[in-house]
Amino acid sequence: MNFRSANLQDSLQLDNLLTKLVKDEKNNYDKYIKVEEINGFYQNILVNNNTKAFVCEESNKIVGYIYCYVNNESIGILDALYVEEEYRGLGIATKLIELAINWLKENRVKVIEISVIDKNELAKKLYAKLGFQKFKETLRIET
Repeated sequence: MNFRSANLQDSLQLDNLLTKLVKDEKNNYDKYIKVEEINGFYQNILVNNNTKAFVCEESNKIVGYIYCYVNNESIGILDALYVEEEYRGLGIATKLIELAINWLKENRVKVIEISVIDKNELAKKLYAKLGFQKFKETLRIET
């Protein structure tokens, strides 16, 4: 497996993985997520100096990625993380998060945040293992 920075040529594959991520979150955790095919998102994002994506590829196919950015308050945000189902449990997500954290530190952020759906226990365990702690909660009521 090869880990590297994403480039513009990866945009279509990243859009496809983001679509899978959104569908996965809708199917497993939040029925209110609007699911649609994502097109052109990463082509527009990857040209910004405050953003970065890292990928894991196997046999020239991207099997996992993470997208991060520095927001206007100089806070690092881990925004999207997805690993193809058949590649989960191999340490890919951990390595991608570490790459993103290192890039954010190089960009002088003092705080790094990630949002996770409360029912996503596997993700919460992974983030806790890497030192993330609960900072705030969002509460919801269905009407």
